[in-house]
Amino acid sequence: MSVKKFREENILSLLVIAVCVLTAIASSLLFFRLDLTQDKKFSISKISRNLYKEIPETLSLTYYVSGRLNKDQSNPKHIEDLLRSYAAASHGKIRVQVKDADASGEISAMADFGIPSQQYQVVERNQRSVANVYTGIVVEYLDRFETIPLAWDLTNLEYELTRTIRKAVSGSGGVLEVLVGDADKTWANEYKLLAQALKQSGWTVREHKAGAAVGDDVEVMLVLGNSKLDDYDLYPVDQFIMRGGKVFFGVKGVDVMTTYGMYAQALSDNATLKLLKTYGVDIKPELVLDANCLTIPFQMQDQASGQLVYSLVRYPHWLSVNQKFVSAENPVTSRFAGLDLFWASPLTLDSVAGLQAEVIAKTTTQAWKSTKDFPINPQQEASFYLESQETLGQYGLVGSISGNFPSYFKARKAPTREGEKAQWMEPVESSAEARIVVVSSADFATDLINYSKSEFNVNFVSACADWLSSDSDLVSIKTRSYKDNRLNKIEDEKRKNSLIFLTYLVTLGLVPLGVVAFGVIRFVRRKRRASVARGKEIFNEISN
Repeated sequence: MSVKKFREENILSLLVIAVCVLTAIASSLLFFRLDLTQDKKFSISKISRNLYKEIPETLSLTYYVSGRLNKDQSNPKHIEDLLRSYAAASHGKIRVQVKDADASGEISAMADFGIPSQQYQVVERNQRSVANVYTGIVVEYLDRFETIPLAWDLTNLEYELTRTIRKAVSGSGGVLEVLVGDADKTWANEYKLLAQALKQSGWTVREHKAGAAVGDDVEVMLVLGNSKLDDYDLYPVDQFIMRGGKVFFGVKGVDVMTTYGMYAQALSDNATLKLLKTYGVDIKPELVLDANCLTIPFQMQDQASGQLVYSLVRYPHWLSVNQKFVSAENPVTSRFAGLDLFWASPLTLDSVAGLQAEVIAKTTTQAWKSTKDFPINPQQEASFYLESQETLGQYGLVGSISGNFPSYFKARKAPTREGEKAQWMEPVESSAEARIVVVSSADFATDLINYSKSEFNVNFVSACADWLSSDSDLVSIKTRSYKDNRLNKIEDEKRKNSLIFLTYLVTLGLVPLGVVAFGVIRFVRRKRRASVARGKEIFNEISN
């Protein structure tokens, strides 16, 4: 080998090594992943990729996870991948550490951060036992920290993480106040799941006392229910909107009582409905029913035996909102994930100067109304359809309104109540830029969702709160995350049964027959080729 050729080979080898080194360095700085899933479940959103623009100093993400979980489950690996995606897109602003919660010796530190142990069932050699494990994320920025105490549910983790990072950087979280407007409900007893969802979303939640002034630190109000609210209770809400406040209303036109029997009565002279009418929202004292409804277990008395039995009943008063009938443009519903409404009323939006209004969710076209008597007991099923023919159509359920609102108390004095000493200011009669969302059902956010498996309802409320507080970009993460996974995509029973039959026919009939036919054809062809080859051999022997 010549010296020149030897030198060229050495130079080429060095160049190859240099390219490999530079590629390795570049791969640590640049991150690329091709995600072909329908909802991009393995990619972080644009808002999360651009968080580095909001982080002046370096931020640390520490994932504490027990080694047993890391070994037995796949979620910890996916969570680590998610955190690495944040770091790779952060231009060096986010650092990630993954620590074995058991081997790190930081149990006391995790307790200080607010990461609790969780019980985990272990099966080894046919023996069941329970182990204490950890899976939590700590976000540290400067001298403060925020914690995701239970990092496990992948569907909502990006939303939680992005919101937590923002909270750690800003040093404060949003304040949300809840006004419960029904006499038979309390925030502590009937809204546990919603309270948990709002807390996990990073809100500081306070219960609002009816008639009390709304604090200056409040970003969003939730008004849930309206049967007991009067003008005195609503004056602070109206004036909060006049200051540019954001309010979510979950209200009803018909009051349904289930404590002692099941009966309903119209709220024909309700203060909250009058207030909303001023804002261009008209909720009728009627019930809307829909063919696209929930099937619920209901306890009935068997006529033959007299015993109480559970039966599955299609209940059109509990309607399921179809994705085809929600707004694709509004941030709250642009990536709709499911919404079930209980005893809803028809909602229409009137034109009001200075306001932009949109119905963002409707019934299907096979809905109808109940305008009198209001039969709601599942044992009165025949009565549900008495007005179906004359009222068949499509009705609004959720409205979004923004702009400069007129006050409900315009040209009126501030209301008074005997025994109360509130010193109201004179009413402001026109608002700064404000927003409201109105859902024509008061019970859909209560813990009834446990009964109907409608957990995504509370996520809808949380998404509305985020949009109302101007975090529209966060809504794009949250509404993508939650999916109605129940097997109810096909609503027509005949079509559903036909598809089930077709599935059995293909999987149990056509596929096995196809395999058998392929084997027979292949056998015949081989036999034919063998016969032809044998014929050629005989012909050659005769010829020779």
